[in-house]
Amino acid sequence: MSALTQDDALVDRLKRRLSKVFGHKKLVEYFNRKGFTDFDEYVYPPMLQDLPMIIQEFRNKVEITPFSQRVDPTTGVVMIGWNMFVLGINRSFLGYSYHQSAQDLKRAFGARPELPHEPKKRVRDVIDFIVETLDKNRDGLLDPVMVGLQPSRAAKVDGYAHQGMASSPGSSGGGSGYERPTPVN
Repeated sequence: MSALTQDDALVDRLKRRLSKVFGHKKLVEYFNRKGFTDFDEYVYPPMLQDLPMIIQEFRNKVEITPFSQRVDPTTGVVMIGWNMFVLGINRSFLGYSYHQSAQDLKRAFGARPELPHEPKKRVRDVIDFIVETLDKNRDGLLDPVMVGLQPSRAAKVDGYAHQGMASSPGSSGGGSGYERPTPVN
């Protein structure tokens, strides 16, 4: 194995490790904001509906999908099953939730359950499934540096400002050539 190949392999391993740590950290923050302090607590599946929207790094990697399991027209109770897909093909069944109406279902998103429910996954299970699935797949690499960033209007390369260019490695130009987007009023 040549030195270049060894260096490439080391860089790849470091990227994978950093991606895994970054993904785990983002998920822990997400669940802490949802009020979970005990990661052995079971998750009410509708609470996870906003996960790919809140954690932007997961927007094209994780999907929470409800499906109708049973509808009782006499009582109006609907049993919804919940699946989590990671990278589109890796499925984890999250459990069931029960709702008395469409309004009740709408209220359930992001809230603690009021009706009986049958969760199947703990917070720890959800975190482990997402992180391990992303880590095992080459499309699962998270790029924490690039998410939410856009090319700067004038990046410096070798001390000169160039429109739409990022500074190259080893140049004396300042910065990465990327800046956080400014809010538009």
